[in-house]
Order: sequence, then structure tokens, then C-alpha cells
Amino acid sequence: MSEEINYQQVAAVMVEAARSSGLLGKTLGVVPELSELERKFFIVLIAELSKEELRELDQDQISCLFNFVTARACEAVSCWNNGQAVDFGFEDFLHPEVSLVGDEHVIAEIRSGEISRIMCEAFFTWLSEQAPDDPAGDPMLPLMEALKWNWRITINVALDILGK
Repeated sequence: MSEEINYQQVAAVMVEAARSSGLLGKTLGVVPELSELERKFFIVLIAELSKEELRELDQDQISCLFNFVTARACEAVSCWNNGQAVDFGFEDFLHPEVSLVGDEHVIAEIRSGEISRIMCEAFFTWLSEQAPDDPAGDPMLPLMEALKWNWRITINVALDILGK
């Protein structure tokens, strides 16, 4: 299986999980400023993971990453909406409890929607369905793809909450 197909599969699984859980409608909103933040965020996240010398993560660490990405995407939308600069902190990126900063209404809705749990479960389901003898290359690449879609879906949910 090629890496390209893995990425497409991961994206499809994440989007389908979001749609079937009611998090996402037919379209995915795109805000250019938030797309630029996405790129910067993931560059730093990958650098932070590299600093920790983590090439493989256990399920708890992966779950923490989904929580972290959800929190930071929510923060990005709130800051963008309020015209504030985003200053992501990465100190708690592998902790189960992640600080969540932003519009209180958006935070409450994001927490009640359980985005990170839904996205994480979708990724674990996809991962469990992969043939063990099918080399998928770098195991971090499909995870980063899933986290990227977690970010995008959270952005979309937060934008919907704000009516944007």
C-alpha cells in the first residue's frame, strides 16, 4: 500500500467519522488565515515530537495528541475571531489535561461534542484494520494526517458555533 493511499484512507475515515457523528456537514469551511496557522502549528508539533525523540507513541500519548490538537484548533478560531495573535504553548502536548483558551461558548460546545474522542477512535479503528504485514512506512505519517484532519474538523465546528 502506498503512502498516498494511506493518506487518502485516513482523511476519508476522519471525515466520515465527523459526518456520522454530526460534527461535520457536507462542506468543510476554509479560512486562509487559519490554514496558514495549521501549517505553522504542525511544523512546531513535529519539531516538538522530534525533540522528545518519539518515533512511536502508545495509545495514551496518541489520545493526548488528539486532545491537544482539538484544544489548539479551538484556540486558533477564538483568537482569529477576536483579532488576537495566537501563541500556542506546547508544554502540555502529551498530557491528558490540556488547557483550552478561547471563547467560553466555543469551549463549552467543543468539550461537549467530544471531537478529540471521536477523531481518536476513528484513527484507532483505521489503524486496527491495517494488515500487520503491510508496511505503512513511517508510523508517524498516518498519525499526522489524522491529526491534521482533527484540526480541520475542529476548526469547522468552532466556525459553525460562531456562525462564521
